[in-house]
Amino acid sequence: MRIEGATKTMKIKEAKVFVTGATGFIGSRLVESLIEDHSCEVYVLVRDFSKLSNICRYPVNVISGGLEDYKALRDGARKADIVFNLASAMWGDRDYYYQLNVHALEVFLEICKEEGIHHFIHTSSISVYGCPLSGVINENTPRQKGNGDYADSKIDGEKL
Repeated sequence: MRIEGATKTMKIKEAKVFVTGATGFIGSRLVESLIEDHSCEVYVLVRDFSKLSNICRYPVNVISGGLEDYKALRDGARKADIVFNLASAMWGDRDYYYQLNVHALEVFLEICKEEGIHHFIHTSSISVYGCPLSGVINENTPRQKGNGDYADSKIDGEKL
């Protein structure tokens, strides 16, 4: 799904930013950079409060919920200028992967569109590339279905 009015460049300095997956390894580094390097006002979606220690040293605004909590997603999107979606289902069965990595993402994109978000940055996974013959992987590298339900769900999420 393309969000109408989206541009390729964005002003991030002092922006209001909503981050899902903020308590994970990459998400916590993103939060750190947004606050320390860009003076952003950061809102984070937190499903598992035991992982909040990864970002508790930063002045973040916590929104309780997960990708399946559409009210929480709307609350975060409503407060933001920019959304970074780093959250995903990484463990579970096929139905769970598709519920979060595809269906919930589709709803989240629609919520962001309704709330006027023009910058939605979605992360995927290196698993979508399978085992390429070349050592160079970039956005032009073909995705490979059949590398497991998680990877397949991430590929289908990318198509939104």
